[in-house]
Amino acid sequence: LFRSPISTDSVIIADGDSVTANADSSCTALTFITPTGASNTVLNILTGVTFGVNGSTYINGDGASANTILRISGTGTMNATGNINLIAASATSAVINMAGGASTLNLGSNIILNSAGALTAGSGSTVNMNGASAQTLTVGSSLVYNHITLNNSSGSERKSDGEGRRVNAGGCRISKK
Repeated sequence: LFRSPISTDSVIIADGDSVTANADSSCTALTFITPTGASNTVLNILTGVTFGVNGSTYINGDGASANTILRISGTGTMNATGNINLIAASATSAVINMAGGASTLNLGSNIILNSAGALTAGSGSTVNMNGASAQTLTVGSSLVYNHITLNNSSGSERKSDGEGRRVNAGGCRISKK
């Protein structure tokens, strides 16, 4: 980026670009263009930086020669009030990578798997489900969470995780993909 986005900007990361968020900033929407060449399309949120998206995020992967990666490094934080949409043919081509430290994803809506995608958690990373309306926590072999905080203000419910286990979800629903 030539400058950090401001809250009224819609950010589009072009095919094959690698962008680094090195200062706190926010935007209205975030879209990763599907890579068509051999270069990955990447947003790196550095340690100590908070990046906010006040709308939807679209992580589009091609499932072929390149990947699309949202990387939250170290103690970096992403505040996402809208859905994070993972749109890919394979789990490795649209990735939320939190494996590099004690990063945080504050999620005010849902992670939506449109065919495939992945969340890779580190030993110290946390996903906070903190929306104001009911949320769905999608779990599966490609969505690996380390710490999950259910802090949803829409109410307290007990839901099944699809495997017959009951979870005190505080307004969150567990969905297995």
